[in-house]
Amino acid sequence: MSQAKVEHNKELKRNRKKLVKKQRRSETMAKAVGVLAVCAVVGWIGYSVYGLYEQAHANDPLPTVAADVSAIEDYVDGLTEDDAE
Repeated sequence: MSQAKVEHNKELKRNRKKLVKKQRRSETMAKAVGVLAVCAVVGWIGYSVYGLYEQAHANDPLPTVAADVSAIEDYVDGLTEDDAE
C-alpha cells in the first residue's frame, strides 16, 4: 500500500464514530422526510376525495324520519299522574 492510502485509512479509523453518527443522522432525516411526504400525499388524496364526495351530495335532500312517540308520551303522562296522587 502506498503511504497516502495508509494515512487515509488511519484518518478514517480516527473519525469512524463521527462518520457513523453523521451517516445515521442523514438516514434518519431521509426517512423522516419520506414519511412526511407520504403523509402529505395521503392527506391530500383524502381531502380531495372528501371534497368530491361533498360536492356530489351537496344538493341531496335530507331524509325525513317520522316516529310515533305516542306510547312514550302515554307512559310519561302515567308516571306524572302517579306521582301527583
